[in-house]
Amino acid sequence: MKVVVLEDWNNFFPGNPNLERLRERVGVEVQHDRDVRVGRWNVAPSFMLSGSTMGIVGLGRLGRHLARLGQALNMHVFGGGWLDNRGGRGAIVR
Repeated sequence: MKVVVLEDWNNFFPGNPNLERLRERVGVEVQHDRDVRVGRWNVAPSFMLSGSTMGIVGLGRLGRHLARLGQALNMHVFGGGWLDNRGGRGAIVR
């Protein structure tokens, strides 16, 4: 098991809905909802974010936190942005 510590974790909570949308895009939640509605509620959905690709537009505070979380989940993270919160150009994350 890989353990990763993210600094300023308490500032990251706005990013959690983004992860939920990511799970929906993977199709896990939608398929699980369909299974439950037809009586297959005991089928546990599975998905792997590890190895998936995450693209982030905007590398301000939230974008950088989301990029670090994606890297902690062993995802391929690509991103760029107009300006970061320090007034500089956003860097490409790879």
